[in-house]
Amino acid sequence: MERYIVMRIMFGLFLLFVTIFFIVQLATSGGDDSAETETPAEIVDAPFIPSDENNDSSEIKFTVMGKINAPEDHREFRFTITQRSRQVDLIEGYDGKVIKSLRLPNTPNSYQELLNAIESEGFTREKAEPTITDSRGYCSNGKKYFYVATTNGLTRSDLWSASCARRAGTFGGDRIDIVRLFERQFPDFSDFRRGSTL
Repeated sequence: MERYIVMRIMFGLFLLFVTIFFIVQLATSGGDDSAETETPAEIVDAPFIPSDENNDSSEIKFTVMGKINAPEDHREFRFTITQRSRQVDLIEGYDGKVIKSLRLPNTPNSYQELLNAIESEGFTREKAEPTITDSRGYCSNGKKYFYVATTNGLTRSDLWSASCARRAGTFGGDRIDIVRLFERQFPDFSDFRRGSTL
C-alpha cells in the first residue's frame, strides 16, 4: 500500500515536470520553431533598398506640394506606384481632397526598372547633416517634395526637400531627376497637369 502511494506521487511529479517543460517551450518559442518571420519593428528598422523591394507589399509615393496659400487655391500632385498600378492624384487644399486622378496598370518588370532608377537617383538617400529637418511652414512661396517608401503599410523611408534652398530638407538625392522619373510614368501627364498651377 505504501509503495503504491509513493508510485502515484512520483508519477504525479513526473507529469507536473513534463507539463511545466512544455509550457516553458511554448512561451519561449512562440509555439512554432519552424516559422521565422520578421516582426513589423524589424521591417521598419531595416534600410529600404528600392531595388530589393519588388513585391506586392511595397509602395513608392512621391508628392509635390505647391506654395502655401488659400485652401481653394492650394494644389499637390501625389504619385503612388506599386507592382500592379501607377496612380497620380491632383489634390486641392490641405485635407487630401482629390479633384482629379489618373490610374494605370503596372507590371513587376516595369516596377523593377523604376525601383532601380530611383535608387540610382537617391530616393532613400538621407542627408548626412541636414540643417532644416522640419518641413512644416518652410518654403511657403515655393514647392516641397516628399519621398516615401512603405512595406505592408509601414513607413520605411520618409524624406523631404524644397525648391527654396538645397540645404533644406532631409533628402540627399537628385530631386530634378526624381521628378522626371515619376512624371514619365504617365504618358499623358502633360495633359493631366494642364491648368493645375503647379
